[in-house]
Amino acid sequence: MSDFVNIENLEIIKDFKDEFNNFIYKINDMLNKIENEIKKTFIVLEDRKNYWLREYTYWKDIIDNRDDEEKEDSSYEYRKLNEAEENIDKINYWIDIINENYRNYYSNKKIIEDVIATKVPKALNFLNIKYEELSTYFNSISFTLNKFDNSIKLSNNSTESIDKKEKQISLSDIPIWAYKLPQNFSWVNISEIDISKLPEFNDINYHHASYTTIKNAYIRFINELLPLIQSLSFSNSIKDYIRKFDYENKIYNYPESIESIYDMFFGSDHIYLSKTKNDKLYTIINGMHRIKVALDLGLSYIPAITKEV
Repeated sequence: MSDFVNIENLEIIKDFKDEFNNFIYKINDMLNKIENEIKKTFIVLEDRKNYWLREYTYWKDIIDNRDDEEKEDSSYEYRKLNEAEENIDKINYWIDIINENYRNYYSNKKIIEDVIATKVPKALNFLNIKYEELSTYFNSISFTLNKFDNSIKLSNNSTESIDKKEKQISLSDIPIWAYKLPQNFSWVNISEIDISKLPEFNDINYHHASYTTIKNAYIRFINELLPLIQSLSFSNSIKDYIRKFDYENKIYNYPESIESIYDMFFGSDHIYLSKTKNDKLYTIINGMHRIKVALDLGLSYIPAITKEV
């Protein structure tokens, strides 16, 4: 699959950083609220425990201050004393449970707070650095691509126009690899391809399309097709989209259509390169004519499917 960056999504980094900050704020707020709720629970339990301790002391004093005969008639007082004792035991039971859970919560809370204190600033700093770097990078690409698009105005039907523009097609200073490609395709530098076996082609050798046709197709590929497909998702409907684009622009003949350019570079007869692990250069399996034309035009990169055996 080709490596590319979608320039339109650069702001996602900034949005993610803002959402990340908001997320950390919510975590801190949640931890503080949980802490407050735990403290409130302890206060309530201690308050109820003190109440029942007072009740226990009150009824026990009444019973202790009675003589033996009066104690025999103190069933109500004993019942109240037992009630207070049972409630004290229940409250102590829940205090123990909450204390145990609080210890577990507190250890996890410390881990979260340590992460927020040590890791989060590093993550935010990393996002800030990357956003600044990519902003500078994409601004330079945008300027270069705009310069490139403005420098090449194509005439689809004029061979003379193609010849005049041929020297302007060199992409040595154009980051064409910034354009995304359909799935499985990648930009390959021609310096990585073994071109020693390329024969000297002429129009007689070009069976499917003439040298001039391929040269014209390369120019349209760079100037028309690549900018068009940058906004596409490369789903199965890409051909339908391009065909619809041709129709809406009243391009009804296949050789002059954008669809024909797409088929030449991304269809079943695409450029195919292969090499073994020990090879330094790719071997051309298919696409010699297109690679030859790319060389003549001064191109540095070509779109291809590669395979390492």
